[in-house]
This record gives sequence, C-alpha cells and structure tokens, in this order.
Amino acid sequence: MKTWITQKGTRITRILSGRSNVFLIETCGKRILVDTSIAFSRKMLQRRLRQAGVSAPDFLILTHTHFDHCGNAGFIRSLTGAKVCVHPAEAEFLEKGSGPLPAGTVWFTRMLMRIPLPSGSTFLKTTPCKPDFLTENNRLPEGFPINIGIIHTPGHSPGSQCVTADNEIALTGDTLFGVFPGNCFPPFADDVKTLMQSWEILLQTDCRLFLPSHGMERSRNTLERAHKKYCRN
Repeated sequence: MKTWITQKGTRITRILSGRSNVFLIETCGKRILVDTSIAFSRKMLQRRLRQAGVSAPDFLILTHTHFDHCGNAGFIRSLTGAKVCVHPAEAEFLEKGSGPLPAGTVWFTRMLMRIPLPSGSTFLKTTPCKPDFLTENNRLPEGFPINIGIIHTPGHSPGSQCVTADNEIALTGDTLFGVFPGNCFPPFADDVKTLMQSWEILLQTDCRLFLPSHGMERSRNTLERAHKKYCRN
C-alpha cells in the first residue's frame, strides 16, 4: 500500500491495485473510499481495509460505474453502511448492475470493442446497488469534509468524476490513465472532445499530482503536455 499526504495533512492510501486502484482518504475524522475494483477482488479489498484499520468508511465515492470500479459497491454498502455517492448520469447503471461500455480511443481498443461478448455473459455485470447520494453540480453529502471536492469530468463516461484533496491531489478514475510511460491518455473514452474539456477543468485546479485508477501517479506537467498534444489532433 502506498500513501500520499497533502501539505495540510490529508492522507491518501492506495489500498488496492492491480486491475483497478482503490484509494482511501482520511481527513477531518472521516474516511472516504474511492472506487471498489472488480468483484473478484472482494476478499483482498476486505483484507486491505482491515490492514488499514478501517472497519467502516463513512463514504464511498464512485468515479464512475464501469464494472471494474463499482464491482464491490453493493457489498461495501451492506457490510459497512458507507454512503454510496455517484453522479446522477450513472445512477441508473449502478442500480441495474450494468451499463454501456466506453468506446476505444486508439486502433487496438477500437478493434477490441468490436468483439461481441458471448451470449448471456455476466462478466461485465455487477451486483445492483442503490446510491445514497447523487453528486449533481458537484454537490457534497451532509457531513462530507469541506477540503475534499468532487468534480464532474465526463468524457470517459457520462458520469465520470474526480475527487480532489486540499486542491492539491486529484483522484481521477479513468479520466486519466497511468499505464503508459510519459502519457495519461485513456485507451477508452466515450467522447474525446469532452474528455479534453474535463482535462481543462482539472488544470484549472491547483492540483499538482493526479492518481488514476489504472497505473501510477501522473504529474501536472504530464497532463499539460498530453492536453496540448491531443487538443491539436
């Protein structure tokens, strides 16, 4: 588990990596879980939460509702009572336990997304989960720490959102990727033009470090370079 600490003392721990990163924010006496990874990582997620000394996070923020991010949302909600927060554009997907997949943004992922899934496949489905709070217009639930922000950043998916800590570190879901060296462009996104607009929103913050759901951290300089490159294309 890796930990980042803001200058104001907010603690962010990556408690799960691999298929999808899961982060725990600890600040102002509150514990906020960001995403839950894929369903088959459930036991590992439980184990890492115990290792972090967390029996019940106060909130669960979903950066979006693709299966590898919300696969354990219903489980965490029922086990811990954490208040599940999702953008209203994807609340229905969370409640149904399924939703559309994003489009590919490069030739390989475009080809990949053309491959039909086997009939009756349940691989991409998740346990339905009823959200407790909808983060419309970047609203925050009651009791949420005021130094933690939620920003709507569509492009990868309609309800994608990022979580900022002390306006210094941003947890970006799939709005950024950290898999490819020196780059942060996602291999999947519904709308690249909208994604670029969301990158502009992130660059309007003072965040210096970005923690994506896939791969490693990315610097502000990396995001700035990628934004210039892909806005020209």
